[in-house]
Amino acid sequence: MGIETVTIPIDPRGFFRRQCPDCQREFKIRWTELEGSLILQHLGSSIRFANWDEVATASSLVCPYCAHREPASSFFTSAQREHLTRRAENLEAEIRFEQLRHVERSLADNPYPTFLAIPPAPFGDSIEPDPDDMRVVHLPCCGEEIKVREAWSERIRCPFCGIEIET
Repeated sequence: MGIETVTIPIDPRGFFRRQCPDCQREFKIRWTELEGSLILQHLGSSIRFANWDEVATASSLVCPYCAHREPASSFFTSAQREHLTRRAENLEAEIRFEQLRHVERSLADNPYPTFLAIPPAPFGDSIEPDPDDMRVVHLPCCGEEIKVREAWSERIRCPFCGIEIET
């Protein structure tokens, strides 16, 4: 097993799609290292062989529409969550294969193995590219930008600090 790259598409302007677990509305925030650590956390919590303390993060997000606050890892879209779950299952199969191959690599110690390790199918799943949709809103409180629905005309909350902002 070499270095693995796990990606979730961002739109052409560098925004990452998120979905409120409460109201189910989608919004976008700029891709940061935090998003990468959230993907690692999701994969780590799905793989039984992972050390949870090495992947835990404690950040939260606020839904810009309904102001629901929850851990940031809860704001993955259903497509992102399904993709990451399938990737975690494949990584777990690869880890199990490598553990079973240890017997094969150490045949001098045990020349009579009772099983044959079969490699898992390569991971070939992907998510469709994210379109450049939604309207950009500047957040003066945090100096960030997010994207919200084109038709949304009500006030929003900053996903990072929770302050209410006029759109």
